[in-house]
Amino acid sequence: MSVVFDVIGVGTNSLDFIYVVPTHPVAGTGTAKQPVLAHRVSPGGQTATALCACAAFGLRAAYVGAFGSDAHGMRMRDELTSRGVDTRAAPTKACPNRHAEIGRAH
Repeated sequence: MSVVFDVIGVGTNSLDFIYVVPTHPVAGTGTAKQPVLAHRVSPGGQTATALCACAAFGLRAAYVGAFGSDAHGMRMRDELTSRGVDTRAAPTKACPNRHAEIGRAH
């Protein structure tokens, strides 16, 4: 039995670490270092995000990009699967998964 998909994504996934700070920091000023007001971890990456949106719209979506073998890679695979994206053809590589550190002003 073959599986038919509406969309197949080849590309990246990334676990995003998002930090909320009071204002946009400016190098060389008193705002360069600030307290972190909030922190969250969110699944991301352009291809992974687009596939999650497609699945939310009811399309049959599959991801064939690689996952890292660390906890971040396992989390990303679980996140995509829980959102209805098929990851069975996506390999796991013996390396850390991609991640991004993102700052956002409150």
